[in-house]
Amino acid sequence: FGGPIWHFLISGGSLALYLVTKFVRARGE
Repeated sequence: FGGPIWHFLISGGSLALYLVTKFVRARGE
C-alpha cells in the first residue's frame, strides 16, 4: 500500500489544483 500510487495522486492533485486556479483567475479577469 502506498508508494508510486501516492506520488501519482499527490503530483496529479497538484497539477489539477494548478489548472483550476489558472482557470478561475482567467475567468476572474
